[in-house]
Amino acid sequence: MSKVVIAGRVPDAGRKILYERCAGRYDVAEVLSGEDLARHLDGTYYILRGSPMGASEIEKLGGDARLIHRWGVGFDAAGKKGITVSICAGVNSQPVAELTVMLMLASLRHLPELMSRAKAGRKDKEDIIARSWLISGKRVGLVGLGSIGRRVAAAVGGMGAEVTYYDPCRAAPETEKELGVEFLPLDELLKSSDIVSLHTGDEIPADGKLLDAVTLSVDESTLTGEPICHKSVRPEDFDPEATYPSDHVLRGTRVMEGHGVMEVTKVGDATESGKVFKEAQIDDSVKTPLDEQLGRLANLITDGSYIVAALVIVGQLIHFLGWGE
Repeated sequence: MSKVVIAGRVPDAGRKILYERCAGRYDVAEVLSGEDLARHLDGTYYILRGSPMGASEIEKLGGDARLIHRWGVGFDAAGKKGITVSICAGVNSQPVAELTVMLMLASLRHLPELMSRAKAGRKDKEDIIARSWLISGKRVGLVGLGSIGRRVAAAVGGMGAEVTYYDPCRAAPETEKELGVEFLPLDELLKSSDIVSLHTGDEIPADGKLLDAVTLSVDESTLTGEPICHKSVRPEDFDPEATYPSDHVLRGTRVMEGHGVMEVTKVGDATESGKVFKEAQIDDSVKTPLDEQLGRLANLITDGSYIVAALVIVGQLIHFLGWGE
């Protein structure tokens, strides 16, 4: 019997309907974590509701997988395995837009730090107030003006922020006027924005430090050879073996899952990719993190080859001497 795997929490009303429709036709399994999902890679249909499934998880799915239905959009990796993807385009645009604005406000007001002090029983906050900001009067740069970007523009614009955007497909003049947004080339947007908002699938246009991140995964293969790097602002989630800090994102890498808010720290030639490219034009001996990883792999293969060759020679000598006797 085919299996339906529900990844994430589904409202009770939805669960009831799903179980009624599947009764006697499909086995149903519910998972709430990556560890649980790893035990149900033999599913036929996957329904995702807030549970992340990146390229690495999709690659591990069994040959019976036919469909991934996601509450949202995404999944290039599924197509590579011939798995049909069903999405709910726009269904979560408003919740994600509101969350994006919330993260901006929380960052400007240093809400995580205030919460930490409150939990510790501290009441002092004057120093935090002194370095807090209103979003009114700030410039918010949106990389992409899709369904979510337009809602974010309307929300922060209503709070008095100046909104600029970059999108490969520029919006119509009447849309720009209606939303009160200004189109800028990407480099100019990055240099002039106080806050930059990125969305899934976007190529990260500058180096930056994350102010907040929600199930954020980034493809750093262009710099380090690592296809999926999980990003976080929580120290306990940092990867000590990562080439770059877990709370930093880099120009030229791509958002594969989730979303976040970052403070731009470097643009253009000052970014990691910019520096590597510039130095490589001057000195061919400059090693990028990707070069270093490939070099380590090459050394490992070479060492392994020597070991295997030595074992073959020893085996031949033992065989020869034993045969001679």
